Amino acid sequence: MPRLISRLAGGVVAAAITTGSLVAVAPAAYAVSAVEQRPILRHGDSGAAVEWVEHRLGMSGADTYFSARTKRYVEEFQREEGLRRSGRVSWRTWKKLAGRPGTLGDRVEGLNWWSLARCESGNDPTAVSASGRYHGLYQFDRSTWASVGGVGVASNKRAQQQTYRAKLLYLQRSDGPWPVCGRHLYD
Repeated sequence: MPRLISRLAGGVVAAAITTGSLVAVAPAAYAVSAVEQRPILRHGDSGAAVEWVEHRLGMSGADTYFSARTKRYVEEFQREEGLRRSGRVSWRTWKKLAGRPGTLGDRVEGLNWWSLARCESGNDPTAVSASGRYHGLYQFDRSTWASVGGVGVASNKRAQQQTYRAKLLYLQRSDGPWPVCGRHLYD
């Protein structure tokens, strides 16, 4: 009985089908997105790519299986990033995930983001200032949040996304956005 080996971008099966010792493979050009050479991942898939996605989403206990829990995390990430909520990791989702924390370099990774958040919001990702103007761990106002790609308000987003966007802001403006607490980045 033939067995499917691989499903590639675009949802098209690259006829990598085995029949005993014979392997038939369709041209990959039809099965792989021209923009990204990564597989579409969906519920039930497994492998190292799934584990990478789960790590990027900040899932505890990341493994190699795309479970219902993984799908929920993907859907939440897609919602936060303004993507269509499909629960599948398509090239658009891959592209956004590639920019997640850990890819910004030593310049920001070595700073004390926990200490800055403690000073700004008491480390509460849902914090909103008394005036209602500043939101989240790093007390973003709406325009600053939007300037680093945030959608909505920071206090409605996961802590990991807030930290990622704070790091982007730091790359643009150093510690200037945090005139009182910015010094804690260097603790």
